[in-house]
Amino acid sequence: MSTKKRVYTVLVIDGGGVRGLIPARMLEEIEKKTGKHTSELFDMIAVTSAGALVGASLTVPSADDPKKPRYTASEVLQTFKREAPNIFPNIKFRNIKHFVPGADGYYDVDNFEKILKTLYGDTKMGESLTDLIVTATDMKAYRPAWIQNIKKLSDKDGWRNMDLWEAVRASCTAPSLFQTKYTYTAPNPNTPDVRERYTFLDGNIFSASAPRYAYSKAKQAAPPDAEIVVVHIGTAFQKLSASPDEFNKVSPMTLLKETVGLMIHMNGTAVLDDLKTEIGDRLFSFDQSIDKYAPSLTPSIRLDDASDKNLSALLDYAERLVEDYGDDLDRLCEILKSKVYVDQAYTQSRAALTELTDILADTKNTKELNIAYTKVVKYSSDVDVSDIPEEDKHIQELAKGLEEDHLNQLDRIVGVLRERKRYQEKPTSKFKNGLKAVFMPWTLWKKKDKPANDNPAGDVAENKPAPQKKKDKGPKR
Repeated sequence: MSTKKRVYTVLVIDGGGVRGLIPARMLEEIEKKTGKHTSELFDMIAVTSAGALVGASLTVPSADDPKKPRYTASEVLQTFKREAPNIFPNIKFRNIKHFVPGADGYYDVDNFEKILKTLYGDTKMGESLTDLIVTATDMKAYRPAWIQNIKKLSDKDGWRNMDLWEAVRASCTAPSLFQTKYTYTAPNPNTPDVRERYTFLDGNIFSASAPRYAYSKAKQAAPPDAEIVVVHIGTAFQKLSASPDEFNKVSPMTLLKETVGLMIHMNGTAVLDDLKTEIGDRLFSFDQSIDKYAPSLTPSIRLDDASDKNLSALLDYAERLVEDYGDDLDRLCEILKSKVYVDQAYTQSRAALTELTDILADTKNTKELNIAYTKVVKYSSDVDVSDIPEEDKHIQELAKGLEEDHLNQLDRIVGVLRERKRYQEKPTSKFKNGLKAVFMPWTLWKKKDKPANDNPAGDVAENKPAPQKKKDKGPKR
């Protein structure tokens, strides 16, 4: 990858209930290796369900400094581990209650909302530190709902005014786990009484398309010269296989239970394969089968198994993934670290361009301009220059920090400055300016001391020649 270009980074995190511990641990490792916070390393974060809880938490601004993050990945991991049993408490015969009229088989959504409000407070979607996309399913209109804050793009749906906790709650409303409800938004902050009503379900229903959608939005939001890097972190999946006889004997209920997750995974794999074809090694995907380390390590594929045993197994699974993906993580972290460096260098280069433009514009003539610009070109090259005069050291420091794009811009600016100075140096212009400098004060003095004339038209009117009479050509015939 060229280090001359900026890097625009996109992070995509899948859903998976308690398996959200896996991406939280992966991000903790990335922050350790880079020494940077997730919100500094990624320009855009697209998240689903449990992934929304993890990713959105890393975009929440600090209460003391709105430009800094409130939580690190390590803190999010510990919070997730601590609160998982409270979100998914052990309830006997919970699944059976779904089939009993009048019984409630859902988890306590009030408790879940309280946890979200504690994490995010009054933070709005529009306050996220990075561009943020939270997936949900709008069951009122039967369509995907991309709840988003992409700073460079317009916000016609008014998602930026939505509370962050409500966006995450919408994305986590998994069928049979949490009850859905009406969610209201005010697209226009000037008319808060005019609201839109939604019925959201879990974003996992269509989340397979999230990497492709995020990449499309990144192409609109990224600088024109940026290379887009997409990082996908999964929450493990279950491999299933069956012979025709085995498949035909499966009951409809078992088929529904087993194949929904499999279909989501297959669609996701197809999207990632397509994206890999397009951007090649600029796509990083960290995801493996849940039984990769069986039989020594067998965490549950269930979304709501928050038992101590399963949480411990999931953390061990995440550690093994970190080890197995060591080389890919190292390569990614090098790109992420240089991405931060390139961004800083780009900002410094732009400031150097502005200052050098002022220096060149202040030169007295074309000759001085050409001499100064030659110095800039010489000092910006990779050739080592010794014995730099003291008066040139500032120019040399600025020129060394110029990116190639900004050096090309400076070349075009110098072309304009050169033409302007040539015009100012034309002999006719100098002659006219000299005449004005000599005669203008005398002309104004004469006009001031000249006596007033009764003729309002002035002397010019008095000196006009009298009109001549037309000759008589005789009578017309």
